[in-house]
This record gives sequence, C-alpha cells and structure tokens, in this order.
Amino acid sequence: MIAKLRLPDGGPTEKPKCRPIPDHVPRMIVEPATGDNDCAQSGGTLCRLGKDVTEELEYVPVRVIVNRIVRLRFACSGCAAFTQVASPSYPVK
Repeated sequence: MIAKLRLPDGGPTEKPKCRPIPDHVPRMIVEPATGDNDCAQSGGTLCRLGKDVTEELEYVPVRVIVNRIVRLRFACSGCAAFTQVASPSYPVK
C-alpha cells in the first residue's frame, strides 16, 4: 500500500495582512519638506501631485502614539520630472 500526500483544499496561501491601527490611538503628523519649489533638472515650478502616507506604531513609556509620515510628491510643470522627500529610516522589524 502506497500512502499519498494530499494538500489541503483551498486556494494559494496569502501573506497575512496587517490590520489598520485603531483611530483612538493618538497620532503625530510629520511632513518632511523638500526645501525647494523648483525642479532640480530643468528649474521649472513643481506642482503637488499626491502623497504617500505611512503609519508606524511607536511605544513611548506610559503611552502609545502613531507617527504619521506624509511625504508629498511633486511633478515639474516644465519637464514632468517627479520628486519626493526620501523615506525616513525605520527601526528593524
């Protein structure tokens, strides 16, 4: 008699998703600035294009807060180049 290995029924396994941080946790909003309103490549004026928002949970003794880092994206009106502030370094997870 030969035993056969069966895989469990179901689709491919998905990577677990992080749940959103609850709204009741206080947030500190950080918006790093690019420092310049002109395109580094062509000198044209930068127009706000969008933003990337990252939330990280930080434990501060006696309290927990959420640091919300908002990095604005800009596009040059002259040459259509994109620019954005670099992402801050994150603690090792």
